[in-house]
Amino acid sequence: LYTDGCVCVLYNIKKSKQTHIKNVSKKPLTCAAFSGDGAYVVTGESGHQPCVRVWDASNGHQLKELRGHRFGISSVNFSPNSKVVVSVGFTHDSNVYVWNWKTGKQVAGNKMSSRVFGMSFNEKGTYFVTVGIRFVKFWYFDTNNDKALHQLSPC
Repeated sequence: LYTDGCVCVLYNIKKSKQTHIKNVSKKPLTCAAFSGDGAYVVTGESGHQPCVRVWDASNGHQLKELRGHRFGISSVNFSPNSKVVVSVGFTHDSNVYVWNWKTGKQVAGNKMSSRVFGMSFNEKGTYFVTVGIRFVKFWYFDTNNDKALHQLSPC
C-alpha cells in the first residue's frame, strides 16, 4: 500500500496484482493504512481543507469523508478493532483527531506541538503513539466506549 499523487496503490502479494484508488477530490494523498482485517483503507490528503477518507479495499469505493483538518494530514491509522481512525495533521494544522469513521463523528482531539513522522496503536487499541524528532508521545482513550473521552491525554 502506497500513495502516488492522488492515487493509492494496493498490491495483492498472493495474486501479484495491483489495484488503484483514485482520490475523488484530486488532492494529493499523503498517507494511507489498511484496517486490521484488510477490508478498508484510510487515506489522508494535503491542501486546503483536506479530508480523511475511508475506502472499501475490495472495490475502491469511498465509504466516508471526514473533515476537520485545515492544511494537510501527515499520518492516519485504524485502531486494531477498526472502530476508530486516528489522523494527525501537518505541523501548521497541529491537531490529532480520533474519529468514529462509521458515523463520521469526531470523538476526541487535541493539539500537537511538534511535527509527527509516524503513528501506531498498541495491540489492544487502548492507546496510540506518535513519533517525531526527539519525541515519542503516548495518547490514551477508550475505543470500546461509544462515549469516548473528548480530550486525548498525552503522557
